Amino acid sequence: MRRVDGVGPVKIGHSRDVERRLANVQEWLPFEVAVLATLPGGAAEEHDIHHAFSAARIRGEWFKATAGLLALVEHAKARGSGERLSFAEIDAFAAIDGNVPKRGAAYERVAAAAARAGVSVSSPELAWKTGLSGTMVGAHALRRRDVLSETVAREIGRVLGVSPRWLRDGAGAMLDGVQP
Repeated sequence: MRRVDGVGPVKIGHSRDVERRLANVQEWLPFEVAVLATLPGGAAEEHDIHHAFSAARIRGEWFKATAGLLALVEHAKARGSGERLSFAEIDAFAAIDGNVPKRGAAYERVAAAAARAGVSVSSPELAWKTGLSGTMVGAHALRRRDVLSETVAREIGRVLGVSPRWLRDGAGAMLDGVQP
């Protein structure tokens, strides 16, 4: 959301009922605001964007309207409402502003294994393929963690065809003990 005249900060949030949320936000502001773009997802996706643009955070869910953030909004508009953004896409837009979000060592191992397997590094896709929840995959594997839980490492390792031990904490080689 942003002022309809295009001035000022951008609000990044999530809601199950966007129109109701817009009306609620509008009630507390002395100027008119509009929804700039919508994307599928919830709290995890909101967190990813907040994290990537943390250097532009003013307060709460309000962010400076940086070139990277406005480019992300335009990209979201062009994508359509059914397509999720990947971490790489979000990070690329943050990089426009000179910000590269730090991901943990676990993310780097999952990303390397996913690239080898030709699988997208996204919470929804890994969740669907592993049977784990998107929240669990996102929180445990795709953020700032350095070590994965046994369960997440086992299931992602199974799907991506790599050693769960290597995924969990980086010990051993990527393919140690993996059956062809």
